[in-house]
Amino acid sequence: MRVGPERMRIVGFALATAVLDPGIALSAQTYVLMEFNGTSPGDQLGSAVAALGDLDGDGVPELIVGAPQGASPAPGPGKAMVYSGGSGALLLSLSGAMSGDRFGLSVAAAGDVDGDSVPDLLVGAPQGDATVGSATGAGYVKVISGSTGSELSSLSGTGLGDRFGFSVAGLGDVNGDGFSDVAVGAPFADPGGVSDAGRTTVFSGASSGVLVVLDGTSAGDTLGWSLAAVGDLDGDTASDVAVGATQIFALTSGTGYVLVASGSSGSILFALAGAGSSYDAFGWSVAGPGDVDGDGVPDIFVGDPEPIVPFGPGYAILFSGATGSPLHQIQAIYQHDLLGYSVAGGVDVDGMGSPDLIVGVPNSPAVGGHVEVHAGESFGTLLLTSTWTAGVGALGSAIAAGGDLNGDGFGDLLVGAPLAGSMSAGTAQVLSIAGVPSGSSVFGSPCAGSGGQPPLVQATGGLPIVGSAGFGLALSNALGPAGVLLIAGPTAVSVPLGFIGLAGCTLLVDPQFVLPLTTSVTGVAFVSLPIPPVPALANGHVYFQFYVVDPGPAAIPGAMTQGLDLVILP
Repeated sequence: MRVGPERMRIVGFALATAVLDPGIALSAQTYVLMEFNGTSPGDQLGSAVAALGDLDGDGVPELIVGAPQGASPAPGPGKAMVYSGGSGALLLSLSGAMSGDRFGLSVAAAGDVDGDSVPDLLVGAPQGDATVGSATGAGYVKVISGSTGSELSSLSGTGLGDRFGFSVAGLGDVNGDGFSDVAVGAPFADPGGVSDAGRTTVFSGASSGVLVVLDGTSAGDTLGWSLAAVGDLDGDTASDVAVGATQIFALTSGTGYVLVASGSSGSILFALAGAGSSYDAFGWSVAGPGDVDGDGVPDIFVGDPEPIVPFGPGYAILFSGATGSPLHQIQAIYQHDLLGYSVAGGVDVDGMGSPDLIVGVPNSPAVGGHVEVHAGESFGTLLLTSTWTAGVGALGSAIAAGGDLNGDGFGDLLVGAPLAGSMSAGTAQVLSIAGVPSGSSVFGSPCAGSGGQPPLVQATGGLPIVGSAGFGLALSNALGPAGVLLIAGPTAVSVPLGFIGLAGCTLLVDPQFVLPLTTSVTGVAFVSLPIPPVPALANGHVYFQFYVVDPGPAAIPGAMTQGLDLVILP
């Protein structure tokens, strides 16, 4: 049914009020663009996730998801699944060698290791044997061709229980030979006979030769627990690397640390420490979020979920890549919710021009884990959360920046929930800040104006439920900064606008309400649209369309989105 005059007045009042406070509602929910599910009980698909770059030539990055107990017989050797970032289709299914290898516990983009102009990938199996029958649990890593799915090389741990491959990362070309190089963590290695001090090794992608070795110095350091390429911090054109050492198995009450080292020489640039007490496990997760503070140098993001003592609330800290000093701390509220179990960045989730910060909270109370996105441009303002409410899921155990997979101007997230589904088959989801809610739809044709591409209208804040205070609308792929009119009405229309200079554009909504806005410099605008708690609005339709002013040659230049038929849910 359509929204009648009285109900339209209620919606109009909400619109008029919303325009005074445009923006994204805090803790808004995300939209699921794709979902991948484990196929067998116990697969734990989603234990590790990463974006790979474009393997199939469609211009969209592909995605890899690890299922470290996948394949039969259970527990299997583990699997890693590569999915198309454009269609979600399964492109590759890779498997470990022997039962219990935990192949897929770590995954990463390797860069172009073999020089065929197609990105390659890394998969770690930290409980596998380096050689069958010897060095039990030494671990191994497979370097896989992104173009063929064949094995390019195999890297192995050397000692009993090294857990080589517990963490992996592609660093790009750090030795200047034209081929991408890779790093592998072995947190339980015993360098120099120091038990579980841990080791991280940088290998040549071309020859598998050792380029750099970083060793922990004290028993139980577990250096190599986490690993990330963080970009060029020291100006030598080679990417540098952050390596976490949690110290959770140290004989003394260590707090954990992170070494930030030159990817080319191994020299230590920074040694980062946490903000908490003993047994914090600082360095459990690390990420390279890009240049968040805008000083021209990439930064470093570190998580500390505090899983041991005193079971306190976790936190994550953003550090300056220029000075090593802390810039911002994200703090959990609840004890043992494991905030900081995973961290990521390097993607502009809200389209405002700065990389945002992403934190996994897989043990948050009352839900099966959640993921938080904090705005990079405002140093940590909470943009949105995405929760798993279908029982136990451990959503946020793994997270990665997926890039803008659907071309809507907003960066997408790849998140894992390895305990979801039948007996922990596991799930991974691609999430976006904007989408078209189930039951609603877009209609008609957009027009690009002189901007070269048609702008997009989408919703934010999850489902348009009666009483939803966090609901809103999003405009993207527009010119910026530019004036905008949000058109809202009770019915759809079709009025060609060539007669006023907007050739190819069509008015698709009866303009009962017209609200002025302005896009950001990135061509994005958000409108808070809280839906009043009026039961009579349920099942009604409200129609929206954006008009964007641009400096085109026509007398009344501009671009227009499709129409959005929004169905309000009870």
